[in-house]
Amino acid sequence: MDPEVETRILEELKNGRAARNLGSTRVITECPIMYESIRPFLEALRVEPTSVPFEHYLAHPDSGTLKDVNVAPPLYSTHPGVELELRSLLHPDGGVDSLKLTTTDPSSIEAARALMKAPHPNNPSLRLSRLDPSQVDAILGALTSEVSLTQG
Repeated sequence: MDPEVETRILEELKNGRAARNLGSTRVITECPIMYESIRPFLEALRVEPTSVPFEHYLAHPDSGTLKDVNVAPPLYSTHPGVELELRSLLHPDGGVDSLKLTTTDPSSIEAARALMKAPHPNNPSLRLSRLDPSQVDAILGALTSEVSLTQG
């Protein structure tokens, strides 16, 4: 918008003239400067989708409960040999040099969960992890699930 127009609108709002003219017509003007940044999104909306991301999570299961829906690990973590290093989530003086997580291995997930919730060896009032137990569950859920909801 033209700065002069913006100034005039602000003056009217400040002086209360806009409130007295409630019956008058208002026009919303879109500034096309940002159009190029959103053009790919708008173009994608014009095409009928051939697939919907996460469509198997959006369909209601036959059983009527979401407990039966199997949530896969993130695709990037399913390649052979891919491990996530979680050492930075632990206290540096905890005596653990490495905490590797394989998102496709349930025993690796449970081992990481147990280690992160274990008491600190030098200070029993702390845990080995810098996170509290619910945060440990949330971060492991986010790292091992293609779709995750974290509340807090």
